[in-house]
Amino acid sequence: MAVVTSKSDEAVSDFAAWQLIGLWRTRGPFKFSAVHFPKSMQIEHDMIDPANQNQRTEIVYPVLVRLLNAP
Repeated sequence: MAVVTSKSDEAVSDFAAWQLIGLWRTRGPFKFSAVHFPKSMQIEHDMIDPANQNQRTEIVYPVLVRLLNAP
């Protein structure tokens, strides 16, 4: 499982996401990865949507590919 958050995402609370990650860490042995984009990177909510004119796929796609290829 992978969780990707961005401080520039105004549609989803990164605080709530990190609370959920904390719960997962205490409850299960399953493996997951977490990536957080700082506000300075300006990664918005629709970070992989090709229709989003503000997308930053040159930053986001390589990170997602690494997550998909993680052992």
